[in-house]
Amino acid sequence: MPNKNLGNIVIRGEENTGTKNNEIVGFEVRATMSNSVVKIDDRVFLIISRQVSPGQYVPVYKSEDTCEDTTIKYIIWKRIKILTSVLCKEDVDREIRIDYYKFQNTGNHIFLGASTTTLT
Repeated sequence: MPNKNLGNIVIRGEENTGTKNNEIVGFEVRATMSNSVVKIDDRVFLIISRQVSPGQYVPVYKSEDTCEDTTIKYIIWKRIKILTSVLCKEDVDREIRIDYYKFQNTGNHIFLGASTTTLT
């Protein structure tokens, strides 16, 4: 299936300085998604994972399965704060993956897509 533009993801971060292994990075994640993918009553959550080896990721954070703005024009998750030692093991070039899912009561959540980035 060819890649389709089903929405946009905006990630804004800020690093709070501290001692090594004690720095905190804050994320604000927003998304716009096509109405054909996400309906107004859908609950969407995200999982942030750090890369442990090529193609292998370990989850380090899971958001709530609801978002602050239910108009679905924008999905805005609560601000995320996480230690850099947890997020990337202090390696700012380590890949970070964010997976997006539509919540299902059955537990068979629907994968909506993923994005990758680094702290750099």
